[in-house]
Amino acid sequence: MPGPQCPFCGNDPYEYVDIGVGMERVAVTCCELGIEYFHPDERDTITISRGTLGSFAAVFSAMRTLGMSPDIEFD
Repeated sequence: MPGPQCPFCGNDPYEYVDIGVGMERVAVTCCELGIEYFHPDERDTITISRGTLGSFAAVFSAMRTLGMSPDIEFD
């Protein structure tokens, strides 16, 4: 049976550590959107560069999927 898969990058989102009797999930380490999806934290701010995903439409769609509203700031 395959493990969990991030809906944004397609990778296994977790880092595992051997605890002596098997592997245990200890952290979410995939993409920025995957971290917010698997371990949401209201205090987090996600910065997405233009090259992170294929287009801004994909970024906004992913953020709406997470229930987030994008605040756009240009430097």
